[in-house]
Amino acid sequence: RALAIESRVAPESLGMATTLDNLGVAAACQGDATAAEDFHRHALAIRERLAPESLAVASSLNNLGAVALGRGDLDAAELDHRHALAIRERLAPGSLDLAASLHNLGLLARNRGDLAAAEDLYRRALAIKDRLAPDSLEVTSTLNNLGVIACNRGDWAAAEGYHQRALAIQDRLSPGSLDVASSLGNLGRVAHGRGEIAAAESYHRRALAIKERLAPGSLDLALSLNNLGYVALEDKRPADARRLFERSVRILEGQRRQIGSANGRSLLNEQHEEKSNGLFEACLALGDVPGAYGATERFRGRGLVEALAERGTDLSDAPPELLRRRDDLDNQRRIAYTSLGRCQPGADDARIEPLRAEIARLAVEQREFAAELHRASPKYAALAYPEPLDLKAVQATLDPGTLLLTYVVHAQETFLFAISRASCKLHRIPLEADELRQKVTAHRTRAAGNRLRGEDPAPASAEPPAGTGQALYDLLLRPAKADINASQRLLICPDDVLHTLPFATLATRQPGAAEHYLMEDRSSHTIVSMGVYVEARKARNDAADRKPWLGFGDPLYGPGQTAQRGDDSYVRRGGGLGRLPGTRTEVEGIASLLGAGAVSRLDKDATETAARTATGTSRILHFACHGLLDNVDPFGSALALTADQDNDGLLRAYEILEHVRLKADLVVLSACETGLGEQTRFEGVVGLTRAFIYAGTPSVVVSLWSVPDESTTKLMTEFYRQLQAGKPKDEALRQAQLVLLHDKDHPEWARPFYWAAFELVGDWR
Repeated sequence: RALAIESRVAPESLGMATTLDNLGVAAACQGDATAAEDFHRHALAIRERLAPESLAVASSLNNLGAVALGRGDLDAAELDHRHALAIRERLAPGSLDLAASLHNLGLLARNRGDLAAAEDLYRRALAIKDRLAPDSLEVTSTLNNLGVIACNRGDWAAAEGYHQRALAIQDRLSPGSLDVASSLGNLGRVAHGRGEIAAAESYHRRALAIKERLAPGSLDLALSLNNLGYVALEDKRPADARRLFERSVRILEGQRRQIGSANGRSLLNEQHEEKSNGLFEACLALGDVPGAYGATERFRGRGLVEALAERGTDLSDAPPELLRRRDDLDNQRRIAYTSLGRCQPGADDARIEPLRAEIARLAVEQREFAAELHRASPKYAALAYPEPLDLKAVQATLDPGTLLLTYVVHAQETFLFAISRASCKLHRIPLEADELRQKVTAHRTRAAGNRLRGEDPAPASAEPPAGTGQALYDLLLRPAKADINASQRLLICPDDVLHTLPFATLATRQPGAAEHYLMEDRSSHTIVSMGVYVEARKARNDAADRKPWLGFGDPLYGPGQTAQRGDDSYVRRGGGLGRLPGTRTEVEGIASLLGAGAVSRLDKDATETAARTATGTSRILHFACHGLLDNVDPFGSALALTADQDNDGLLRAYEILEHVRLKADLVVLSACETGLGEQTRFEGVVGLTRAFIYAGTPSVVVSLWSVPDESTTKLMTEFYRQLQAGKPKDEALRQAQLVLLHDKDHPEWARPFYWAAFELVGDWR
């Protein structure tokens, strides 16, 4: 009612901005995050125009940060909260406003897993609140979060003390409120942790009743349902647990549908992993194997599935000013990436962090803008996204002879679904997540070393003892051995650290015999989810006007293209990128093998510009070059090509996502570490592989480590020889690996380092 008056008598005023912000808070409490964001953004726009860098601006930023945090967009939340903190430190030091910012940054640190930093921020906030507003509702929010920290550490007594103190204040000042529900839920988790199941259920049901009345459909309500679901599981009531988890998941999915960008929806899923886990565990407790599989497929790869569905949408119905803003944001991000790519090690170190911060800010702004653009485009609003596949749909999708191996890694146990067109078997693997990560890391170290392309592997004496491949075979594959033996090929859907495991190297060994690798028996390919597999296969293109093959090799590397070393730097350090003479041999040899129609772009012609403009006309694309893994920003990972006046030579994952559209049936990334990137719980590895699948190819050959030049040239040439002979992609790669394994002229190539880095992601045909 206030807004209606202000819109008439004082439109776009500071008073109207205050009302908008208050409406945003109300909408957020009720679980309508989209409306909340719209109100807060409108308020922020008014305040930034009429009172820039004021405490009022900080208030809107604080509210937007809270919405972003609730959606799991931690980068956006950090930008908003740090901006608000900077204003409040300058204009209101020692104030309750400053305490609120410290508290919110504590929430952010806790969500990032940094409990020590979170506790420090909470204590700083509490000291201010206790001094200025003792026994107030402001105090209770920080008390509750200190209790959560104590709970996470297993200090139940301290946790209960914080939550009971908060509840006593809330019962006096705001009885029956969402604040009370929050404290009740926290006390329920403490009781559950102590094994007091009846008390835990009582607390959670009281919290649920408040939330159902005040915040129906909210993520807070989903949290209470989830808490009750885990209590029901503990109490041996799996049917009740399943109903509760189903309700929780439906709320989460309803909230996802409000978010305009596929990336934003993925972030929400990642933030609420426990809801997927709970439904999965309830189905297992009921013996419902199809339901358990459906629960994991319901979350996996949803962001990429939905992005693929959005990919071809015509935005011509969107307002022109929004399309201009989209192009401007894209250009700003491209310029920032180019500037970063041209930074010289040592000389330009001071520029790197500001440029990274600018890229992160622009990524957040583009994500937020995508939601605005989607809402403004009726064609986007009419999009129908693919539904998650259930077991029957997955089985109908599988080709004859294909066995799907889907892994689910939980903290205390690992699960394997072995699925064919006719059967589905679940195997429980007694392997905790931390132990699995250790075993996979040890095996990768043995198989790969840690080398750039063109270098030799680590000496044998530096490798861990043999047998890691056999141990992992026994754990991960032997349970499904009978089904594996009956199959022609394996489609592997990994989870967690298994995304980096070269499954082809898992091995058996008879007494006195050499290791016998999985690759020697059957071909394999991988995918993040079956939903992605189905959508990616739709990209197969039979257009007759395509060239058969386009290869890039032996790029020229100038002083501005560097390989930086270290996990926290742009790419690997080490001076300039050296030319790879083997890549010229590789590309020329493949072109000669394929004959007429095969096009090579070498040295000065192997430019990023050519890759961006000519890739939409070829059936197969081949890149033989340096691959640069960005461990800070997965969208900054790149293929290093020749620079020219238009581009810096680094074809980044981001640029592929935004600007490259393919008609290719296959992309081969004959470069280092192209299959690596940021590992996420549900979306798998975010990097070059994901970018090329989004760009329009159903299949990508990628590498899991830094590969040597000569053996890679041999492997790739043999791969194309097998393709030309009519072998499908997965079998062609297997045959090429076998050639290296048994090469009598190079017995050292029998080591997995030389042949096992490359894997096929996507369609095998």
